[in-house]
Amino acid sequence: MKERDIKTLEEVKEELKKISTRKQRIRKEYLGNMNSLKINNYLGLNNLKIIGITGSNGKSTVAYIVHEYLKKRGYKSVLYSSCKIDSPSTYFSENDSVEMSFKNESDLLDIIEASESYKADYLVLEVNERNINNGLVDNIPFTVKALTNLIPEHNLASFSKDEYVNVKKRFFTENRSGINVIGYQGYDKEIFSDFVNIDKENTFTFSSEYIAKLNSIDVNSFDLLLNKLEVHKDKMNFSVKSRLNTIDYETNLIFGYNALNLLCALSIINAIDKKYKKQSNINLFNNHVFKNLIKDLKIPGRNEIIYKDNSLIVIDTHMTKPLECLNNLKKDGLITKIKVLVGSIGHGYVNWDDNYKTEEYIVRSHKIRENAMKKLDAVDYVYITESDSGKEDALEICNELQSYLSKEVPSMVIVDRKKAIMKAIEELEDDEALLITGRGNREILCDGENHIKLLKDSNVVNEALEELRKKAKI
Repeated sequence: MKERDIKTLEEVKEELKKISTRKQRIRKEYLGNMNSLKINNYLGLNNLKIIGITGSNGKSTVAYIVHEYLKKRGYKSVLYSSCKIDSPSTYFSENDSVEMSFKNESDLLDIIEASESYKADYLVLEVNERNINNGLVDNIPFTVKALTNLIPEHNLASFSKDEYVNVKKRFFTENRSGINVIGYQGYDKEIFSDFVNIDKENTFTFSSEYIAKLNSIDVNSFDLLLNKLEVHKDKMNFSVKSRLNTIDYETNLIFGYNALNLLCALSIINAIDKKYKKQSNINLFNNHVFKNLIKDLKIPGRNEIIYKDNSLIVIDTHMTKPLECLNNLKKDGLITKIKVLVGSIGHGYVNWDDNYKTEEYIVRSHKIRENAMKKLDAVDYVYITESDSGKEDALEICNELQSYLSKEVPSMVIVDRKKAIMKAIEELEDDEALLITGRGNREILCDGENHIKLLKDSNVVNEALEELRKKAKI
């Protein structure tokens, strides 16, 4: 099959303009100000370097790290991710997450025009499977496309395992304009090989030495390897091995998967240097800057850590990986008990994507809830509460979740999420850990078919801690 011509970003923009019918109302004031600035040496839209990041987990975290690093290096970077949008023309609060960083051609046109008006050097874009499946990014001339990791059963509500893998492959197959970064974290070796072979000459790979050896893959075949990892209750030390040297790092982020997220960010940075190695003015990697960045780094709503004396509070969108890491801390004697606050998304909110309204999704959601609760068999206590119930009854969802929970695990249903978090914080004792899962840093909670309320988990945690401090002074 003849590969189609690669379009420039200017051409993509013009095509999107033809498709888009939505009025450009969001950025009028911002863009007017941006266009009035006299910025020297701006080379035009087609010189914008675009970094697209996909995968099963870690997309937002990696996108955020890369974006913050670029800013530390003095570049003008625009970020569109579900954990944060950092753009001169966004109407989103910089501290809030979104369901998807872009949903349609109009959103994509907004992003391109905002980057152009800001005269950005880089655009960092989180790309999920729906973006890919809908063909939204087929024509984008990415400088780097990255796969953080791959879990074929990650989105069974929308895709079978094979469909999911093929959707991710499509991202790297379409429009081979840049360099691919492929992460290996233990999935099928043949699938990994398929991704690498899409464009082998322009592929940068990373993994952990332990995972590579465990799966009988030559460690020397990777460009970057995680080869030492020490996880503590308040920090993490790790080493990254390249084909030239080994560098030691320390970060306030905890949990092993964050070491791999940091490794993915490093791989993206090094891949850009590899792509532009013939241009003397491009030397993106600066180890001193990267070390300083990760020393004290906070990812909004992703593995967000708050301490209550000697106890640990973890806020995340996901449950499985943080829970595995907390179990490791417990085995190592760094915490004594694991408590989890959990809810489940419903269906039918008026403005949700149609995928969340189908009968097929509703049927699948019950199995997903059951599978999630089975993962809590080894925890010490579970608080069950609301989480974007939509038009489903929140109490019915909570009761369903509790019915799937092992009878050996004590639990409590508190439908009101704020009350549930306050209760969990109040009961958290020294050296225990509380995982608050499901919402990350999202503030809008859809608790009816046509109704929302504002509630951010971290705000409630901080409010609860402040109340406890006030009580302690009385």
